[in-house]
Amino acid sequence: MNAAPTPKPQDIVLERGGTDARVLLTVSKVPPKMPDFVGHGINAARATLSSLNVTFTITDVIDAGVSEGTVLSQVPAAGAPSVAPRLSTMR
Repeated sequence: MNAAPTPKPQDIVLERGGTDARVLLTVSKVPPKMPDFVGHGINAARATLSSLNVTFTITDVIDAGVSEGTVLSQVPAAGAPSVAPRLSTMR
């Protein structure tokens, strides 16, 4: 009999006691979509990104036309998958 594969954290292993039958299911996980932060406050963006375990970079700029702490742009764009993203925010 072949050695059973080692399950990964996202795997679901179903076993029946007393038999050699073993089923290993690997379930795909769709990454969450990047929220739209443009026009919102940086503190809300930080909290959301932290809850998604996303690393991000903040770039400060001077723009007299908006309130301090307002996100002016972001990369990746809203709706993009949040896999290994970098967020550029400006105020």
